[in-house]
Amino acid sequence: MDKEKRLKSILEKTQYGFFVIGEDQNFIDVNDSYCKMTGYTREEFLNLKLSDIDFNKNLEENKKIKEKLMNKGQATLETIHVKKTGEVFDVEVSISLINEEAKEAVCFCRDITHKKKDEQKIIEMKERLKNIIEGTNVGTWEWNIKKDHTVVNKKYAEMLGYTLEEISPMNIERWEKLLHSDDLKKYRKKMRKVWSKEIEYYDIEIRAKHKNGKWKWINSRGKVTKWSEDGTPLIMSGTHTDITEKKQEQKQIEYLSFHDPLTGLYNRRYMEDSIKRLDTDRNIPFSIIAADVDGLKLTNDAYGHEMGDKLLITAAEILKKSCRKEDIVCRVGGDEFLILLPNIDENKVKEIIKRIAEESQNTKLDSVIVSLAVGYSTKNKKEKNIIEVYKEADNNMYKNKLKFGRIMRNKNIEKVLANVNKRYENEKMHTARVSKYCECIARAMNLSDKEVEDAKLAGKLHDIGKIVVSPKILKKESKLTDEEREELKKHSTISYHLLKSVDKYSQLSGAALYHHERLDGSGYPEGLKKDEIPLLSKIIAVADTYESMTAGRLYQKKKTKAEAIKELKKQSGTKFDKYIVDVFINKVI
Repeated sequence: MDKEKRLKSILEKTQYGFFVIGEDQNFIDVNDSYCKMTGYTREEFLNLKLSDIDFNKNLEENKKIKEKLMNKGQATLETIHVKKTGEVFDVEVSISLINEEAKEAVCFCRDITHKKKDEQKIIEMKERLKNIIEGTNVGTWEWNIKKDHTVVNKKYAEMLGYTLEEISPMNIERWEKLLHSDDLKKYRKKMRKVWSKEIEYYDIEIRAKHKNGKWKWINSRGKVTKWSEDGTPLIMSGTHTDITEKKQEQKQIEYLSFHDPLTGLYNRRYMEDSIKRLDTDRNIPFSIIAADVDGLKLTNDAYGHEMGDKLLITAAEILKKSCRKEDIVCRVGGDEFLILLPNIDENKVKEIIKRIAEESQNTKLDSVIVSLAVGYSTKNKKEKNIIEVYKEADNNMYKNKLKFGRIMRNKNIEKVLANVNKRYENEKMHTARVSKYCECIARAMNLSDKEVEDAKLAGKLHDIGKIVVSPKILKKESKLTDEEREELKKHSTISYHLLKSVDKYSQLSGAALYHHERLDGSGYPEGLKKDEIPLLSKIIAVADTYESMTAGRLYQKKKTKAEAIKELKKQSGTKFDKYIVDVFINKVI
């Protein structure tokens, strides 16, 4: 224990970031250093996935890293992470697989932003020298100023889509005609500074027209290489480098620093900058809408994170569609959105909220109910603090969520159950029978009316987690493989998470989780024994087993009532509770 405490203390105090991720890339644990490095709290991390903070979208590279991790148990990579503010930074991450079965990994993270900047400076210097010397990846030019004649190389011409013959002869007039009008002025200004010896050389980024009519970004460098005795420039030499791709990459990075990569909306960083920029007298009335997606966690648990992402994208589209083009729609958290509405009064903001509600109701997303909790506030006087307006909108949204969120979660659970029953025709009959058996057992045991009702409902909902199990497994006619059996076992845990997320059913979550536990400890998911198993779970276990035996399964021959009773008696006291079995046999069936 002392060693564990010492190790935990070291991990907390180390300057390196440390975190543990699970198979689905969710954060399991994180130390203070990484929280400080990114600006997120430990609690916020537990609701994030690695993809929320990692900008490395190179699928091929990710595949190689994953292969190395699975083969050697560890891997090191350099990537880009994003802070809570939206600011990106370079990191070196060392990953070690600590639980091969669960595919959990521990990661040490080091901020290498300064190192990368220093490396970039060295790379740029070496590249500059290499390009000038070798002349292979850059266009070179030498301009005789007095004769206004310029000698260029093949790469110079190819960069703009021409052959050397097509672009020759080149002079200053022809070159300036190729330049973008917005860049011509700064180009001439740099040239004058070089000629007047204010600077030794110029180094600028400009746009030149390609033969196909498109603009190419060029990094143009040049200096005077020969002067007259009276200080007049005679010859200039320099290079042109095509940086179009680099500029596109920079544009993408800039985009990601202000946008949410999943929905394409503006992110929290942009929102915080914009709310200050727009907080002026001319934008009054200034309204703010706060919105939160109902049931995101439930959707992730029931249908997987891919469907959860689709729900977020759908919510973003609804918000954009309901607003003006000039309104600023942002995703500021996992399921939280914010809309900045300059020059919008309360009446207009209510119209927008009405459109959001109508769009949500009219939007279909497979089996998921699309719903947003919404709140707003309006700044009508310049004296009012805009941050207070933001807080009021957020508080009003949470009031709305408390009022209607429970209803939506209940509807989502009911829809999940309906989908399970609809997808698998035998499940509806199975859950109905198990529910009835559970009710009768509880009543025969003289349990309270509430306990009887709980038993009935638990029997109905105990297999709701099967929504995530592959249809191939649930419809398979032959015996399940070990791998398929393990996949099927996950349904009880999923049932637990789904029911736990809804207040109305949370008290039944334990019953669903442990209904496959057995008295001798041979069950799952935790191998509980005897009194460790909840009473409702024991009741479901008897009812579920009997119904499965007498109804039959695709991979299991149907038993008669007598055969099923014989099997229950055989396992009574070892796997099933003896008293419950006796009650079921003698008083229920």
